[in-house]
Amino acid sequence: MKDIFIFDEQRTPVAPAGGALAEVLPSRLVGTLLRDIATRIPGDALDALILGGDGAHETPRHALATAGLTARMGAWQLQHGGVSSMAALRQAAQGVAAGDLGLVIAGGYQLAASQRMACALDMLIDVAHPVLTTRAAADMVAQRHGVIGETLDAWVERSSEALGAAHLVDTPHAVHDINGLVILAQDQVDTTIRPDDDDPDNVAAVAAIHLNPDLPAPPRRHHATHLASAVDGACLLVLGSADVAARHGLAPRAKLCASAAVAEGAAVGPAAVLTAVQRALQQAGWTASELDHLEIHDAVAVAAPLASTALGVPLDRVNTLGGALVRGDLGAAAGAACLARLVLALERSNTRRGVAAIADAAGHAIAIAVERRATA
Repeated sequence: MKDIFIFDEQRTPVAPAGGALAEVLPSRLVGTLLRDIATRIPGDALDALILGGDGAHETPRHALATAGLTARMGAWQLQHGGVSSMAALRQAAQGVAAGDLGLVIAGGYQLAASQRMACALDMLIDVAHPVLTTRAAADMVAQRHGVIGETLDAWVERSSEALGAAHLVDTPHAVHDINGLVILAQDQVDTTIRPDDDDPDNVAAVAAIHLNPDLPAPPRRHHATHLASAVDGACLLVLGSADVAARHGLAPRAKLCASAAVAEGAAVGPAAVLTAVQRALQQAGWTASELDHLEIHDAVAVAAPLASTALGVPLDRVNTLGGALVRGDLGAAAGAACLARLVLALERSNTRRGVAAIADAAGHAIAIAVERRATA
């Protein structure tokens, strides 16, 4: 098996869902990043483009054409909900490790306006197999693990401080809408703006009872300020093997050491991230105490404090640049953004080891462990 390295990461600015980027085609949004990446890698070196996203299946191929690139093995898309881009990265890493891919670009995009409309079959499935709302799933996790409202409030405050101290602003790529107009969206979402409460009477809590019949309906703990705002944007990473790096003069920024995926069901929900991180650590041969950084996708406030406590990672090593709670939930692209922030956090602190992980309300979770060589 070949070693896997991360050579580059690029993110577009983000905007509130349906806001400044609403008129941008997904292929143009991703193509913006591909054009930038193409200035640093040879045009004939790319083997594949793997995206996570909810748009048309032709999006990856159109994005390559927009950037004037070709991929030897082609371009395709995964639709795995909130873990889509992390699944794309994991598939890319597996291809590089097996020797099937030499250099691959993977990540995801999120554009609320491009998501596939629900059909009659989707509606029937929703009726027959109702899925908990994100907030209800988060409340259920908080109830089971004894996370109180004060802990959630403290994490919101800590995340806002981390974001302010990070001064991390994405490169202002010129994103073009369908009319060719240049759009520069905001990188930082106003944390004072939160989604409206879609369940003021806590009706969704009743639906959670069948998942945990031994527990009462979860009390309301996650309010609007404890939930990440939905945003549009894209994030890509460049992965490849050492021989490809040597051939094209690419400098590795980090080594991908392990990855793990779990599906534990809606009864576990966002807490599935704990199992994914533990398995990734086991595969890498590390312990949680050896982690310099832990990047958890905290679209709900309970995710990061729970991971810190359950895994034994000090809270000051978790989401040190501010996570999704204060930056916005990138949906299908959230996993890629999570891994990109981890690489940046390791570089900024000149530290070595970290894990990025994401889970959704249905209990699907993926974790990726990376290591970089700290300099003197």
